[in-house]
Amino acid sequence: MIIEVDLYYQIRTLYNEGESIRSIAKRLGLSRQTVKKYCEGNTHPVVRKRYNRTPNVITDDIKQFILCCFAQDKLENLTKQKHTAKRIYDRLVDEKKFLGSYSAIRDADKVLRAEASVPPQADMPLEYEPGDAIQIDWGEATVYLDHQKRKVAFFCGRLCYSCDIFVQAFYSQNLESFLEAQQQIAPTPNMVSTTDKCSIIICLEIANSNTSMIVPGVCVQSILTNSIPIASVIAYSR
Repeated sequence: MIIEVDLYYQIRTLYNEGESIRSIAKRLGLSRQTVKKYCEGNTHPVVRKRYNRTPNVITDDIKQFILCCFAQDKLENLTKQKHTAKRIYDRLVDEKKFLGSYSAIRDADKVLRAEASVPPQADMPLEYEPGDAIQIDWGEATVYLDHQKRKVAFFCGRLCYSCDIFVQAFYSQNLESFLEAQQQIAPTPNMVSTTDKCSIIICLEIANSNTSMIVPGVCVQSILTNSIPIASVIAYSR
């Protein structure tokens, strides 16, 4: 029984004054075992007992055994004979002399199955070689041309290695504008990185086209007449 601090001091005071354990228990309404536990001051109600917890029974060897069971199921592809948590536990007891509980294997089986079912994640390189890649996007602005107000599209590109910036304005955002902007960047980068929905569609059109291809280091051969650049700005971040 755990008691409050003030009750603990009453027990200690009465005991130090010479009162018996039986009398203290009767006076305070406690059991003699509780009074005996606290009367000499060896146990304090504020101090908690330290618990020596046993180490985790799911060792690396056990995890490797469970993963091998998963691999065996995948290789044999026998739906009705796959390793359940109970079957894995029974095999561990028989083959590895496992002394842990079934619940520990069940929990480990659940965690490892969840980790194994996560699809591989794609990695985006953060370091580039010169001319390896360019990040592009499209912007929009309202300008006055020949005293007429109209919207124009801006092709914005940044080379991933040097961080050089290229900006070119076009009457519209289309395939011809995209290809003409590519001709201004020589040599053409190996990879184009973009999150712009229209640019993605344009790249798909290029990939599926038999007449217009963007080849690294080679400009497109088609003559562009549907889009005339109205401004061209090259800026350097260095």
